[in-house]
Amino acid sequence: MSELIIDDEIAKRLREIAQQENRPLDALLRSMLDSYALTSQPSNWALQMAQMAETDTDMEWGEDAADLSERSREILDNEFAD
Repeated sequence: MSELIIDDEIAKRLREIAQQENRPLDALLRSMLDSYALTSQPSNWALQMAQMAETDTDMEWGEDAADLSERSREILDNEFAD
C-alpha cells in the first residue's frame, strides 16, 4: 500500500461520495479510474457515424453535398420533428 497526499477538500468530497454510495473509498477510486480510462480512449465516433450514414443511404459521398448543407434545416425538421 502506498500513501497519496491530496488536498483536504478533495479528500472530503471523495469520502462523502463513498459514503453516499455505501462503498469503500478504494472501490470508489478504482471505479473512477476505470471510468476515466474508458472515456480517455481515442474515439472512432466520426468514422462510425460516416460508415452508418453510408450504409443508410444510396447517395455517394460528395454527391449533392452542397444541396445537403443548404437543406440541412429542412432535413432535420423532417427527420426529427417534435
